[in-house]
Amino acid sequence: MIEPAKIRLLIVEDDDVMSALFCDALTAAGYETVPAWDGDMALKLYTQSRFDLVITDIVMPNMNGVELIMALHKADPTVAVIAVSGGGLFASEGYMKTASLLGAKATLRKPFTIASLITTVRQTLHEKAEAGKILRPAPSHQA
Repeated sequence: MIEPAKIRLLIVEDDDVMSALFCDALTAAGYETVPAWDGDMALKLYTQSRFDLVITDIVMPNMNGVELIMALHKADPTVAVIAVSGGGLFASEGYMKTASLLGAKATLRKPFTIASLITTVRQTLHEKAEAGKILRPAPSHQA
């Protein structure tokens, strides 16, 4: 019997600790995760490989998360993105509203719990699956 391919998540976060935390938690939840340290690296990885979901920080060097969301939607209008932010130079709420307007399927304001991250990932993937844009089910929740 052939194992179905794991759902692949691209994690875009310039903070090494946060990136490792997201990747470790989501890998433990049954997903395959690939880290990217900024928007430029993420866009390059996305165009070279297939990802089912992108989780991106907003405030990053080089290409920020808002610019990344626009570039991803230009490359792939079906891309599913979750935007995360703790603020920065401007209020986090403004960033999140902009990310949503540009096509982010969900937003999370830092700090948030790992449980809320996993729930948001599952919900976003479920919505993408219902829209017929993903063929594999998300990993089931393990107690």
